[in-house]
Order: sequence, then structure tokens, then C-alpha cells
Amino acid sequence: MQTSDLAGEKLNKIPTALELLRRDENGVCTEHDIVHMMIQFAKIHVTEAVNQITKKVKIDTSIAKDRNYLKHSVRKTSILGAYPLSNIK
Repeated sequence: MQTSDLAGEKLNKIPTALELLRRDENGVCTEHDIVHMMIQFAKIHVTEAVNQITKKVKIDTSIAKDRNYLKHSVRKTSILGAYPLSNIK
């Protein structure tokens, strides 16, 4: 099976597991091929999740009680909701 490193590609659409499996040119997948595809599938989704988190993270800024510094906090929900599990198909 000749599969490029999909995690490094710029993808317009993230392939589903079935689409990734069907990229096998000869139609015969060995255990090694399947493991490789699973790893590539995970890398694609983790990369996209990190990209979405960096775009969608919300940071709250407030003045500390003693007014000597700014206090920053990350909204956990903005991270957890940045890449829904429903994107993994």
C-alpha cells in the first residue's frame, strides 16, 4: 500500500475512516497497512483538533484584586467544544 503521510497534507476535507481505507490501491490490507492507516487517521484528527482549539479558545482577562496585574484564565468549555467528537467518522 502506498499511503502518503496524510497528517502532513493540507486537507480541504478530513477523510472518514472508510475513505481512508479505500485509498488502498490494491484492495488488500495487511495488518501493517491497517495500523498505519489508524495512526494516520488519529494524526489527522489530533492536528485538526489542535488547529481548531487555537482558533476558538476564549481567554478571560480581569484586573486582580490588588490591581497590580492582569489575571488571565482560559475558558475550559471553549477548548472542550472546539473539536466535537462527531467530526471523527
